[in-house]
Amino acid sequence: MSIANQTAITSTTVPFEDIRAVLPPFLKSFDVWLFKQKQAIVEKRSSHGRRMSELRESISQMQKELDILKMGETEFMRSREQERKQRSALELDIEATKQRQSELDSYLRDLEDEVARTRAANQTIKQSLLRRRQESAEAEKTSIPELRAYETWLSFQLSSLKEDIVFFTWTHINPERPGDAYSIALDVSLPRTYKVHECIPPLEGIQQLTEFLNETRDLFRFLKHVRRAFKDEARRGQLMFVRRESGIYN
Repeated sequence: MSIANQTAITSTTVPFEDIRAVLPPFLKSFDVWLFKQKQAIVEKRSSHGRRMSELRESISQMQKELDILKMGETEFMRSREQERKQRSALELDIEATKQRQSELDSYLRDLEDEVARTRAANQTIKQSLLRRRQESAEAEKTSIPELRAYETWLSFQLSSLKEDIVFFTWTHINPERPGDAYSIALDVSLPRTYKVHECIPPLEGIQQLTEFLNETRDLFRFLKHVRRAFKDEARRGQLMFVRRESGIYN
């Protein structure tokens, strides 16, 4: 800068009066502007504070909701695990039930087989009993006429007070007591085997005579031998005489 210019600047006159005249309005306007700026800053700060408070409250609410969701998730996982355990237990129960059902089905089949076998066995037994009854009936048809003839030849009475038991009763065995009754009860329930059910008075040799009957099937000779045995015992006086009315045949 030249000396002339420096001198011109230095010699410039500042209009202080003019400045004083316009300065108060300017300062007043500036104060108004500054006041408004401060108010705007305060409003912004207050608005920012409210927004921050609302944001903090929102964050707090969101945190609470998040905690609730986490608790719900935990409860859901616990419930899911419980359901898984229950489902596993139920599957085990179903498997055990199926196994039990299979065992029961097998047991039922075994029972049905056993029932079928039992029915077949019962049918066989019924058929066997029917055959035996038929054989007994046939034997009775054959034996009764013969026995009626034997009554005359061997002087005894034939009776049947019980099913399949035939009673043979003799009198006039003991000449001293002709009314005394001597009897045997013959079991004819089996078609091929005889048994002496009762002998009154008892004879020591009745077992041997029964064996003779079963071996020979000769009833006439058996009754002859029994009558002779009764007479021999009566003669020796070794028998106890029991009348038919004594109630032995109850």
